Amino acid sequence: MAKNDIITRSNGEGKIYTTDPNAEVKTYSMPIIEMLKQHYPYLYDSIIDENFNINEDEQCMLFKEIVHIDKVVGFSTYIGSDVNDQQTIVLQHIYVLPEYRGNNLLIKDIYDTISLGKYVSIELPTHFVVESLINAGLACIFDERFVISKVPFSVPIHNFSEEEKQHLREQYHIPDPTSISRESSIYDLKYSAVVCPPFDGSTRAFNPLDLTTRAVEDGYISEVQPIDDKYFNTTKVRSEDGEEHTDKYFKRLQKTMQDHNQEIHDFLNEE
Repeated sequence: MAKNDIITRSNGEGKIYTTDPNAEVKTYSMPIIEMLKQHYPYLYDSIIDENFNINEDEQCMLFKEIVHIDKVVGFSTYIGSDVNDQQTIVLQHIYVLPEYRGNNLLIKDIYDTISLGKYVSIELPTHFVVESLINAGLACIFDERFVISKVPFSVPIHNFSEEEKQHLREQYHIPDPTSISRESSIYDLKYSAVVCPPFDGSTRAFNPLDLTTRAVEDGYISEVQPIDDKYFNTTKVRSEDGEEHTDKYFKRLQKTMQDHNQEIHDFLNEE
């Protein structure tokens, strides 16, 4: 990438798109990959090089430029949520060119978004994103592995089929159902995963090979993301460890939470 490929903003402020600038008719849902290809080809090339996973059909309701000094060096995308009467907005993707990382741009983006009057959660954060939260004091490590974050994480569990969407519209009057998600403030640095404890307080783990377990109720560990696999060898680590879908894993987590209960409470409630 040549330096003159990078877009500059002389006032240091990034653009925010809430409608699709490419659409002839105003639409509030923007195709992310198409936006990158048309307006930020150098960012698109970089996410391809780094195996940063964005599906071709993914859309967002908010697209923000990330600016460092006067250069557009990344982007973030947000989607809405049904939680808190639409006051929650979910950070769907955030990407910064490798040479500009380490400048607290993630944290600035989150605070800027909160200033719009929204409660922010992060969908499937990467290992790098969680490390940024830790460095900024928004997350804390316990037992050298498990992280508690003041900014919650969102994990899509199940994407609805067209038949399921139609049923939900007709039976429950949900206008645009897309998926079921779970929320958690726990992250495992060793597995590069968001961890959702079982709803019933047990240590029962969801196992995709065991039809008696349920992803929406039992202990759930988010799937490996390609960029984490590239930099942290996540698939190999999980395979060698052998605890990914076991009750033993959630017993370990439960003990850590109990041992550090007061510290976690104090951290989450400090100003």
